[in-house]
Amino acid sequence: MKTADMLYGITTASKNQTAGIGEVTTAMHEFDNVTQQNAADADQTAQVADDMEKEAEQLGKYVNVLVNLVKEKRV
Repeated sequence: MKTADMLYGITTASKNQTAGIGEVTTAMHEFDNVTQQNAADADQTAQVADDMEKEAEQLGKYVNVLVNLVKEKRV
């Protein structure tokens, strides 16, 4: 095997390794973006759940007032 052939093989392997590292880097960036979006979605979902809980409590109070009004009308 000639030195030129060996150098060509090393160069080719190095290029392939560089391309592979680039693909892994891209995948890691995409994974990071998805993770950050999931965290933001989880925060938003928690906030919506909290808001809905407060609205349900308020609705329960309105229902109690309505029930009491109906009971008063019956008496």
